[in-house]
Amino acid sequence: MDPNKLKATDTLTESLKLIVTISTIYFGGILAYRSNLSTPGALWSYYSALSFLAISAILSVANINSLINKLYRGEEDLIKDKEVKRLNIFASFSLLLGVISGAWFLSEQTQEPPELNTSSSTVITDSSIAVGKDNTSVIKIKKDSSGKIIEVEIKPN
Repeated sequence: MDPNKLKATDTLTESLKLIVTISTIYFGGILAYRSNLSTPGALWSYYSALSFLAISAILSVANINSLINKLYRGEEDLIKDKEVKRLNIFASFSLLLGVISGAWFLSEQTQEPPELNTSSSTVITDSSIAVGKDNTSVIKIKKDSSGKIIEVEIKPN
Protein backbone atom coordinates (compact mmCIF):
# COMPACT_ATOMS: atom_id res chain seq x y z
CA MET A 1 0.00 0.00 0.00
CA ASP A 2 1.16 3.52 -0.80
CA PRO A 3 2.64 5.25 2.33
CA ASN A 4 0.53 8.37 1.74
CA LYS A 5 -2.67 6.32 1.61
CA LEU A 6 -1.65 4.48 4.77
CA LYS A 7 -0.95 7.80 6.50
CA ALA A 8 -4.36 9.14 5.40
CA THR A 9 -6.02 5.99 6.74
CA ASP A 10 -4.20 6.39 10.07
CA THR A 11 -5.27 10.04 10.27
CA LEU A 12 -8.90 9.11 9.59
CA THR A 13 -8.76 6.39 12.24
CA GLU A 14 -7.36 8.82 14.81
CA SER A 15 -10.06 11.38 14.01
CA LEU A 16 -12.72 8.71 14.47
CA LYS A 17 -11.20 7.80 17.84
CA LEU A 18 -11.40 11.48 18.76
CA ILE A 19 -15.11 11.55 17.83
CA VAL A 20 -15.71 8.52 20.06
CA THR A 21 -13.85 10.20 22.93
CA ILE A 22 -15.67 13.52 22.61
CA SER A 23 -19.05 11.79 22.30
CA THR A 24 -18.42 9.69 25.39
CA ILE A 25 -17.22 12.61 27.51
CA TYR A 26 -20.13 14.82 26.47
CA PHE A 27 -22.55 11.90 27.04
CA GLY A 28 -21.26 11.55 30.60
CA GLY A 29 -21.50 15.30 31.18
CA ILE A 30 -25.12 15.37 30.04
CA LEU A 31 -25.92 12.47 32.37
CA ALA A 32 -24.21 14.22 35.29
CA TYR A 33 -26.18 17.45 34.90
CA ARG A 34 -29.65 16.03 34.48
CA SER A 35 -31.43 17.78 37.29
CA ASN A 36 -34.55 19.34 35.80
CA LEU A 37 -36.51 17.38 33.23
CA SER A 38 -39.86 18.95 34.02
CA THR A 39 -40.26 21.01 30.85
CA PRO A 40 -40.90 19.32 27.50
CA GLY A 41 -38.03 21.24 25.90
CA ALA A 42 -35.59 20.00 28.51
CA LEU A 43 -36.84 16.45 28.18
CA TRP A 44 -36.61 16.54 24.38
CA SER A 45 -33.14 18.11 24.31
CA TYR A 46 -31.87 15.68 26.98
CA TYR A 47 -32.91 12.51 25.15
CA SER A 48 -31.98 13.83 21.71
CA ALA A 49 -28.50 14.81 22.94
CA LEU A 50 -27.96 11.35 24.43
CA SER A 51 -29.26 9.67 21.28
CA PHE A 52 -27.16 11.70 18.85
CA LEU A 53 -24.00 11.26 20.94
CA ALA A 54 -24.54 7.50 21.24
CA ILE A 55 -25.18 7.22 17.49
CA SER A 56 -22.02 9.23 16.79
CA ALA A 57 -19.88 6.95 18.94
CA ILE A 58 -21.41 3.76 17.49
CA LEU A 59 -20.97 4.93 13.88
CA SER A 60 -17.36 5.92 14.56
CA VAL A 61 -16.56 2.51 16.04
CA ALA A 62 -18.30 0.83 13.10
CA ASN A 63 -16.24 2.94 10.70
CA ILE A 64 -12.99 2.05 12.47
CA ASN A 65 -13.90 -1.65 12.26
CA SER A 66 -14.76 -1.26 8.58
CA LEU A 67 -11.41 0.40 7.91
CA ILE A 68 -9.49 -2.30 9.77
CA ASN A 69 -11.31 -5.12 7.93
CA LYS A 70 -10.69 -3.54 4.54
CA LEU A 71 -7.06 -2.88 5.38
CA TYR A 72 -6.49 -6.53 6.35
CA ARG A 73 -8.20 -7.70 3.17
CA GLY A 74 -5.70 -5.62 1.20
CA GLU A 75 -8.16 -3.22 -0.35
CA GLU A 76 -6.77 -0.02 -1.84
CA ASP A 77 -8.12 3.53 -1.56
CA LEU A 78 -9.84 3.09 1.78
CA ILE A 79 -10.33 6.83 2.14
CA LYS A 80 -12.31 7.01 -1.12
CA ASP A 81 -14.61 4.12 -0.19
CA LYS A 82 -18.30 5.16 -0.15
CA GLU A 83 -19.08 3.26 3.06
CA VAL A 84 -16.22 4.95 4.92
CA LYS A 85 -17.25 8.40 3.68
CA ARG A 86 -20.90 7.91 4.61
CA LEU A 87 -20.17 6.57 8.08
CA ASN A 88 -17.72 9.42 8.70
CA ILE A 89 -20.23 12.07 7.58
CA PHE A 90 -23.07 10.59 9.64
CA ALA A 91 -20.85 10.23 12.72
CA SER A 92 -19.63 13.82 12.45
CA PHE A 93 -23.14 15.15 11.83
CA SER A 94 -24.52 13.16 14.79
CA LEU A 95 -21.78 14.56 17.01
CA LEU A 96 -22.65 18.08 15.90
CA LEU A 97 -26.37 17.56 16.57
CA GLY A 98 -25.59 15.96 19.94
CA VAL A 99 -23.41 18.88 21.01
CA ILE A 100 -26.03 21.42 19.92
CA SER A 101 -28.94 19.70 21.67
CA GLY A 102 -26.74 19.05 24.72
CA ALA A 103 -25.82 22.71 24.91
CA TRP A 104 -29.50 23.60 24.65
CA PHE A 105 -30.28 21.17 27.48
CA LEU A 106 -27.51 22.55 29.69
CA SER A 107 -28.62 26.13 29.02
CA GLU A 108 -32.08 25.27 30.38
CA GLN A 109 -30.63 23.97 33.65
CA THR A 110 -30.14 27.37 35.30
CA GLN A 111 -32.19 28.03 38.42
CA GLU A 112 -33.76 31.41 38.97
CA PRO A 113 -33.87 32.84 42.50
CA PRO A 114 -37.39 33.09 43.94
CA GLU A 115 -39.13 36.42 43.57
CA LEU A 116 -40.85 38.03 46.55
CA ASN A 117 -44.26 39.39 45.63
CA THR A 118 -44.78 41.37 48.81
CA SER A 119 -42.43 42.73 51.42
CA SER A 120 -43.82 40.44 54.12
CA SER A 121 -43.71 37.03 52.43
CA THR A 122 -41.44 34.09 53.10
CA VAL A 123 -40.42 31.82 50.21
CA ILE A 124 -38.81 28.43 50.87
CA THR A 125 -37.13 26.42 48.09
CA ASP A 126 -34.94 23.32 48.15
CA SER A 127 -31.78 25.29 48.81
CA SER A 128 -32.78 28.69 50.24
CA ILE A 129 -35.15 30.63 52.47
CA ALA A 130 -36.05 34.19 51.44
CA VAL A 131 -37.65 36.37 54.13
CA GLY A 132 -39.28 39.67 53.20
CA LYS A 133 -38.28 43.04 54.75
CA ASP A 134 -41.33 43.63 56.95
CA ASN A 135 -41.57 40.06 58.17
CA THR A 136 -40.95 39.28 61.83
CA SER A 137 -40.64 35.55 62.43
CA VAL A 138 -38.88 33.17 64.73
CA ILE A 139 -36.72 30.67 62.91
CA LYS A 140 -35.54 27.57 64.80
CA ILE A 141 -32.97 25.29 63.23
CA LYS A 142 -32.50 21.84 64.77
CA LYS A 143 -29.28 19.94 64.08
CA ASP A 144 -28.22 16.42 64.91
CA SER A 145 -25.02 15.49 66.75
CA SER A 146 -22.94 15.65 63.56
CA GLY A 147 -24.11 19.18 62.75
CA LYS A 148 -26.50 18.29 59.92
CA ILE A 149 -29.73 20.26 59.77
CA ILE A 150 -32.66 17.96 60.42
CA GLU A 151 -35.51 20.48 60.88
CA VAL A 152 -36.23 24.13 60.17
CA GLU A 153 -39.24 25.67 61.93
CA ILE A 154 -40.56 29.14 61.04
CA LYS A 155 -43.27 30.73 63.19
CA PRO A 156 -44.75 34.20 62.93
CA ASN A 157 -43.97 36.50 65.84
